[in-house]
Order: sequence, then structure tokens, then C-alpha cells
Amino acid sequence: MNYPKKIFLADDDCDDVDFFTAALSEIAPDSELTAASDGQELIEKLRTTEKAPDIIFLDINMPKVDGINALKVIRNEMPVVKDVPVIMYSTSNNETFIKSAYNAGANCFFTKPMNFHELKACISNFLLADWKKTVLPYEEFAVVI
Repeated sequence: MNYPKKIFLADDDCDDVDFFTAALSEIAPDSELTAASDGQELIEKLRTTEKAPDIIFLDINMPKVDGINALKVIRNEMPVVKDVPVIMYSTSNNETFIKSAYNAGANCFFTKPMNFHELKACISNFLLADWKKTVLPYEEFAVVI
């Protein structure tokens, strides 16, 4: 399988970052993962990266700059990465979070899986998706521009 090589992750929960890193290393060991502990750190890393990532995974609930506001900066103020697929996630499946994620420009939203096997399956599916053709599962929440 041909997985994306450069992946950015923003999540303030160290255990979830470790869980994600372990899952990614099993399904795409050649990938380069850059992790940030909040949206502000993610934005700083994106501004200084030499090559745009292939995909960004972004938690919603984080300190300093949350995922929604980080996504707004990515989509509106960072032309180099504004078209990179962004997968938003949270431990909550709160409809307000989901709508906010899509309205800010998320390509997809998912609730954090509770087990390693489910996380690996989710990551694999997201990495293999053709984001130019993929239909969002909550397309009724998406803003059409």
C-alpha cells in the first residue's frame, strides 16, 4: 500500500499521541510523524516546515489554541498547507463539535477509537483515502463554498 509519508498530529494527550504513533508505525513504518501538543505548536511547526504534510490529524480539545481555531488558521492564513486534508477528532461526538469542524474546513471528523485495532483501521482508511474524491460522512454539516 502507498501511504502518505509526511503526517502531522496535534493532540495534547500524551497517551493518545503514543497510541497514534504506535498504530502508525505498524501500518506505515516509513512515514514521518511530526507531533504537536496543541494548535499553537502545530501552526508554528507548519509555518517552519520545508515541505507541506500529506495529511494532518487534529484533536479538537486542546489548550492555548484548540483544533477548530487551528484549522481556521490553516485554511485561511496558510496558503502552503490550506489544501492539505485535515482529519479532526475528539473523544466526544458532540454535534456542535462536528458542525464546527466541518464549517472550519475539516475533511473528516471521527471519534477517537477506544482500542488499538480500531485506531489502526481508522488511520489506515484515512491515509488511503483520495481526499479529492472522498465524500464526507457528515456532508450535511459541510459548508459549500
